[in-house]
Amino acid sequence: MAADTDSPNPAASHPNSGWRRLGIGVLFLLAAVPVWRVLDLTADARRNVVYWDEFDTTLAFVLKLDSGPSAAEFVRELFSINSEHRMVVSRLIFAANYWLTGGIDFVTFNWIGNLAILAACLALVLQPGAAGRRLLLGLTLSVFVFQLGNYENLVWSGASIDHFVVILFAVLTCLALSVPGTATTSMGIATGLAATFTLAHGLAIWPAGAFLLAQRRRRRALIAWLITGMAAAGLFLTGFRLTAGEAVQVMSIEQAARIALYWLALLGSTPALGNRTLAPVAGVMLVILSAFLLRRRGAGRNPVFFTLLLFLGFAASLIAIGRAEHAKGIVFSRYQIISALAWAIILWLATEGRIRTRRPRLALTAVVTLLLGFNFALNRGYRDKLDSWITCRDLAVNMYIEHGEDGRGDFTLHPNPTHSTSLLKTARRRGLYAIEAVCNREEPSPRAVESGRITYHIETVDANPVRTVIKGWGGIDGVSLGRGAISVILRRENISYVYSSVTVPRNDVPAIMRQPNWGNAGFSLALPAADIPSGEYRIGLLVHAGGRDEYVMTARKITIPDAVPRAAD
Repeated sequence: MAADTDSPNPAASHPNSGWRRLGIGVLFLLAAVPVWRVLDLTADARRNVVYWDEFDTTLAFVLKLDSGPSAAEFVRELFSINSEHRMVVSRLIFAANYWLTGGIDFVTFNWIGNLAILAACLALVLQPGAAGRRLLLGLTLSVFVFQLGNYENLVWSGASIDHFVVILFAVLTCLALSVPGTATTSMGIATGLAATFTLAHGLAIWPAGAFLLAQRRRRRALIAWLITGMAAAGLFLTGFRLTAGEAVQVMSIEQAARIALYWLALLGSTPALGNRTLAPVAGVMLVILSAFLLRRRGAGRNPVFFTLLLFLGFAASLIAIGRAEHAKGIVFSRYQIISALAWAIILWLATEGRIRTRRPRLALTAVVTLLLGFNFALNRGYRDKLDSWITCRDLAVNMYIEHGEDGRGDFTLHPNPTHSTSLLKTARRRGLYAIEAVCNREEPSPRAVESGRITYHIETVDANPVRTVIKGWGGIDGVSLGRGAISVILRRENISYVYSSVTVPRNDVPAIMRQPNWGNAGFSLALPAADIPSGEYRIGLLVHAGGRDEYVMTARKITIPDAVPRAAD
């Protein structure tokens, strides 16, 4: 499905078709690199762990389903408001997972979100047209979309199942409306409704779609579109209430300025690498460049892409209205997909017709090099934030496994630990869901060497029929430690079991040991007792750092008893 008019591709007229095919193949492989790289960087973060908003949007919803609601109650729950959204599509996905499996799996939801944004990009790239032009679009999309600035959407199903899925429906709507016909218009209306009832900013598809239909002078389709859009917006807004104080605040000049500034920051967050000062400036540049290209070229040549730009701009404005006051200028990772996709589209529109120079290969090489370099910079710039997010979540999981309830440590699974603990225990009791341990069994490293360079301290060794806990710190002189650098070895006779641990950031250890690189020296292992065979073990530490695997067996021992079911659950 498509409809954009293609410009000639400079490579298409090259006399050597073999070189042309080779160039297209190389471009395809380069476009796949950012996708593969970001999925690899986030592979260990995908866990079947309910976290933060998911307690209410997912776990509580499925528990209500399991209680056997009537059809009317189910529909009412399906359309209920949660944090200013009506997440009908997400809830249908949760319900389908529950009906098919009898439980819920957050890894599945995360993959649905990730596959949705991949499908959205492929839908744009696979439109008919010159292969080189489409592959350049694919490279631009992969560089901007598949990078760690979007880490929340990439690793957290609570974000990806909504923020990526709404983009897919917006793309499908633009593609459907770009093709005249009753069937395609109906399809566009259906996907537009799906976008609306995925997240609140899905409402932006209606003015954007109206622009496309008006630009194409399709009056009947435009009337049907506007009537459906008004009905959808009316249904969506039913039940929303603003207090008198909130209404005054929304209408104030100060709040309007704050919303406008946050809107620009949302649009400019990706090229600004999250810099709060540069993001609004980049947002202004995006608006100016979009207006320039629209005026110079007109929307007729690339209606799908200009319509998508309008959708993203309107979507960012709705996010700004709803979140500017609470965000305090911070563009959260889950919102950056708006900026990433907008910049991918605008840069492609600005460059795809200008590779036709006297030296097209040199120009194309320069563009590809700059794009891949920018993707590398994004991944490097956001790696620490991704690691911090994973650490906070995983430490909260470990504390829950250790104590059997949320809220017993510095990090929690939910802002209201009593609420989250109650939901978790109820879900486990009903057999719907049990939180997954984040410390995993690993294969022993064949290249690991016993070392005398490791300095360590085992602080906690505790095992009972419910769970096993080992905590401490370790490091190697002068060697920087990354997240997950320390694994725990449990050795019994000639058998060794290796388990990953959760990194615990430490300020005291680097200061006391005078090792500034040991900020990640702490480690925490927490596992249900059933995950480790019972018996007496000697404790060892395996350190992955400096390109080497080194281990030391300590004098500490632990006895793992036979596991028993957790009575509280």
